[in-house]
Amino acid sequence: MPRSAESEFALIRDHLEDALEAPTDPARWGSAATDADLYVSLADAAAEIADLPTLERYAPLALAAARRLDHRLYAAVAERADGIRLRALGHFADSLEPLSRAFVAFDRLGTRWQTGQTLMARAATYAALGQDPLARGDRLQALDLFTALGARPAAEAAARLLRE
Repeated sequence: MPRSAESEFALIRDHLEDALEAPTDPARWGSAATDADLYVSLADAAAEIADLPTLERYAPLALAAARRLDHRLYAAVAERADGIRLRALGHFADSLEPLSRAFVAFDRLGTRWQTGQTLMARAATYAALGQDPLARGDRLQALDLFTALGARPAAEAAARLLRE
């Protein structure tokens, strides 16, 4: 029987959490995975499937680590994860600020996939708030980005949401 994405993520999360606890020699930035790398990876994967317990644990740690390192890409990933965490908690209006910060950061970095993913997350928040024109605008922009990238499944998902 095939495993679900959630169960696969749970296995990966368990291995990464074990790695966080394992004794290691001090590593220089870039020479090995650091706590920031692991926190951001866990927060990003949890955001993809809206795993609230994992988001609550790792989104704040990822954001703190990214800020400590002044790492713009990691900060954007952590901001998006935090926005999705807030939305999952039902704090829709509060989730817009970190999602918008993530959008601006990804856009400035030229990371079109991440920008599109963030627009889709923000669109879901706008839709939950009943702000359908803003949700539609974000979905259209995401669709354009995904289409330009040739990311067909993501483009199809955005187009499907636009038709609803």
